[in-house]
Amino acid sequence: MDIDFHYYATYVAACFAGYLAEDALTIATSAQMIDENSRHVLVEKTGVTSGLMGFPDDFKLRHHKDGPAIHTFRTQMTFQGLGDIGTSSVDTLSSIWPVYHFLPGNFQDMRCHSDRWSQRTLKPSYATDAKLKEHFDWLCRPHSSMAIRLVNNCRELIHDTKSVINKHQLKNYLVGVTMHVFADTWAHQDFVGFGVRKINSRGEIAEIKNWMGGRWDLSYAFIQPSISNLPTLKGNSYSINSQVTGWKNCDWEECAPKGLAKITDNAAIGHGIVGHLPDHSSLLWKYKPAWSDQEITRNNPIEYFDAFVHLVWAMRCIRLNEPYSPFDVTPQNISSKLPGVTQGKLLSVYKMIALERHPWAVGSNSVRVTEDVKLKDTWDGMIFLHGFQWQDCIKNVLRLAPIDSWIPGKSRWLIDAYDTLQTNKEQKNENWYTVDQFKTLDFFKFNIAAKFHYRFVKQQLLAYNKKLLGNWSDGAAYADDLERITGGDPHKIWLQDIVATLSNLQRKEKIREVNEGMTILIRDIESSESLTDVGKVLTTLVENVNSKAPWTYGLLNEKGQKQSSTAFDAIKNIIKDFHLAADTSSTVTEQVKAALREYEAHKTKLLSRQSSESLATEKYLTDILINSSDSEIRLDVCFFLGLSHQCRQPGLKPLTKGSKLYKLLYDVYIKSPPVR
Repeated sequence: MDIDFHYYATYVAACFAGYLAEDALTIATSAQMIDENSRHVLVEKTGVTSGLMGFPDDFKLRHHKDGPAIHTFRTQMTFQGLGDIGTSSVDTLSSIWPVYHFLPGNFQDMRCHSDRWSQRTLKPSYATDAKLKEHFDWLCRPHSSMAIRLVNNCRELIHDTKSVINKHQLKNYLVGVTMHVFADTWAHQDFVGFGVRKINSRGEIAEIKNWMGGRWDLSYAFIQPSISNLPTLKGNSYSINSQVTGWKNCDWEECAPKGLAKITDNAAIGHGIVGHLPDHSSLLWKYKPAWSDQEITRNNPIEYFDAFVHLVWAMRCIRLNEPYSPFDVTPQNISSKLPGVTQGKLLSVYKMIALERHPWAVGSNSVRVTEDVKLKDTWDGMIFLHGFQWQDCIKNVLRLAPIDSWIPGKSRWLIDAYDTLQTNKEQKNENWYTVDQFKTLDFFKFNIAAKFHYRFVKQQLLAYNKKLLGNWSDGAAYADDLERITGGDPHKIWLQDIVATLSNLQRKEKIREVNEGMTILIRDIESSESLTDVGKVLTTLVENVNSKAPWTYGLLNEKGQKQSSTAFDAIKNIIKDFHLAADTSSTVTEQVKAALREYEAHKTKLLSRQSSESLATEKYLTDILINSSDSEIRLDVCFFLGLSHQCRQPGLKPLTKGSKLYKLLYDVYIKSPPVR
């Protein structure tokens, strides 16, 4: 589907479902953003949807410019440009396209079943291919169990007062994301969201009969815009009626990327090989899918009308917290399920869906949108101009609150986020936002909603015992970003980030001793009961390294020499951020002050302690505790505890292990070191 449906028609459907105009606009914008939220969409330039290989963009979140990065937010890619598709891994492709555009639905679940759904079957020559049969379950189908559960999951999250979606007012963003994927189950039916030629191709060359002079022959037709009756849709099939005009012929190369399918299997993702035909609302077209021996005639206007009616019904169910299930589209059902939505209003929408326009852009003329904006992509330009017709219908026919034109790649959400980022980079040259900016920018609210959707689809597929194709990383899919930076426990936030940094170091570290040391360090930090305890562990580590204490979590060897500068530098940065946090967070400051008071009390107790150790040792310990720096004390304490062979005072011996003075020194300087 294109902007005409995902933005304009979704806005109308939300209004018909009872949403206020402002909420309906957020829903429609969120729905269309799925098709524009690609990698680097903020970093390179507003509206850029290209980019080859690599990962989505990461953004540091701070309380202010000079504060530490308290969280790293990774955007959730929901779309890819052709260049990105052609160069991406299976892991990336399979965790985007089946999730946001080709929802799997060709398998049965009698606990969540609709008579409007039908299951496709592979042609006999493919029936024995076990792997292909697994992939065929992922065929996108309208009214599937996954689609029904998708809507109801959205409804449940929105009305759950404990959910992040509810607590942080992300309801309309999630509804928009859900409606995009839900609507696409009609347009993208009979394709799978990864590159499988035996499913997504238009048939092998040997099976194509209309091969004419090296050109594929394709038939398509338009529905007459002078429609007078609404279609009645019962069960899982419909007939092609007399509304069809004369068939026209064109070749496949006009509607599919020339030569791309011959270069890479990635071009076989979804409907790439048949081009834009499934996404064009007013077309009726024929083709023979690779998975079947039978030709399929697809009536897009009827499919899209079915989709529109069910979008209204789904959003009404979500808003009123009523269970969703599909229904037969009849005048009686429409009256009972969609009160206030008249036949006349639906007929106006149906005419807009069926409004004739060329099935693909021709020529290379750009379209000037405003004085400053020109759309060089001809298809984008034609869609933009078609939007004027939708706007006229919305305002003057349906009498709904008017909405602005959608300019591809120029969403207000993108512009706001991009402009804010550029301003921030002028102050600090990296990709970062303040916490307040992150909480208020629509672009990030949409992203978090998209993460919730990702998590649902993955978990539901696993619940259905479907083997995921590729590695669906959870790194970007965790949807706890807002929880972690708004009113969360600062100890937990820091603990998670520190452990994540150290775990990453451990995975990359090739020196065995350092790798093992990082494992122990992670364990020590995870077992810390407070933020102060985390600081003590890290401070001890740095001071031990500075004093060249042997081993020290594997960072030093037995001679006190560094074994991994990379790991140590990373840990020093963690310490630096920790101290910055102490300067900017009143909670952390009080914890640090409390630790210092506790340390001073222990130090006083140690100075007044009488023990069975030699007078020379007692005197020396008293002297260094009063007159030496912490790093100097650290060196000698390690000697007295038998952790080092070095002592600044020759002739002394380590303390008796297990003695009271030994235990006290250990408690003060090793178990609970001072935090500076």
